[in-house]
Amino acid sequence: MNAKSAIQTYAKTKTESTIADASPTQLITSLLDGALECMTTAKGAMNRGDFAGAGESISKAMKIIDGLDVLLDHEAGGDIASNLSRLYEYMTTLLLQANIRRDSQLISEASALLGEIREGWVAIPEDAVSELG
Repeated sequence: MNAKSAIQTYAKTKTESTIADASPTQLITSLLDGALECMTTAKGAMNRGDFAGAGESISKAMKIIDGLDVLLDHEAGGDIASNLSRLYEYMTTLLLQANIRRDSQLISEASALLGEIREGWVAIPEDAVSELG
């Protein structure tokens, strides 16, 4: 096994272990962080003129946001879940338009909104999240 393969195996094992041991808050936070990282990467690529790279990163961010939307429990979450769903849809639209228009400001707007959601999410006490199921 070469060094690169060993590093990849270690990273995969570490990631799987982290996911298995994570709380619901940590899992959602990780998804939010992943989407924010993709948006930062997309914005950088776009600013460098690497529109293919920007498109790939935007696509990844949109998939994560879609996954977050699918995870919403509209029955238990009521208005909060509905509002989050509309925000996720708006962010997806912003990212799609950013890719079409090659406008990194739209990525920044989506990133700022998702950052606010992340701040709100991590402010919820862990025991409150556990009660939500």
